[in-house]
Amino acid sequence: MKSFKDALKGLGDLAQSNSTIKGGLDQIKKTVDDGMKSAKNQWDGFNESSQEKYTEAINHAFDMIPMLQELGYETKEFLIHISVPPSIEIHLDANNTLTKEQVEAVKEKFKENIVFVKVVESLYRAGQLQKKLQSGTLQAKGIHIQLGIPPRVSLVYAPGQPNTEITKLWDNERI
Repeated sequence: MKSFKDALKGLGDLAQSNSTIKGGLDQIKKTVDDGMKSAKNQWDGFNESSQEKYTEAINHAFDMIPMLQELGYETKEFLIHISVPPSIEIHLDANNTLTKEQVEAVKEKFKENIVFVKVVESLYRAGQLQKKLQSGTLQAKGIHIQLGIPPRVSLVYAPGQPNTEITKLWDNERI
């Protein structure tokens, strides 16, 4: 049987553990509080001047839609993300692939519109990658471009008609 002294010593270890746990929880709470304060400060910084710049950027993105249509891209959706930092997302149909010559022509014609040129270059690279990717059951359905920090291009695939060449290879290997 434990002596009274040993029992008190065990309580000391428990108290120290509780103190360590409480210290860890206090640190987590401080980190969350600091994060919330930082987010609030960023959101508060989204003032009248910021809103004007954001509206101007959105209008420039809207102006790109007819230019993209001229290159053969149909705009499926146009999303505006009201966040810190803000971003714009354009969903395009995947039925078009740009040529290097088209990209060079756009770079020359729109050299002052750096964002549009970068979007077209991204579409070209995405199209080149999309040509190399194959699936027996998935088809390219679209390309999503997100204009924000960081910018992002996403290739979208969805179930579709099976690729008959891949199916033939599969059937030949099964035999």
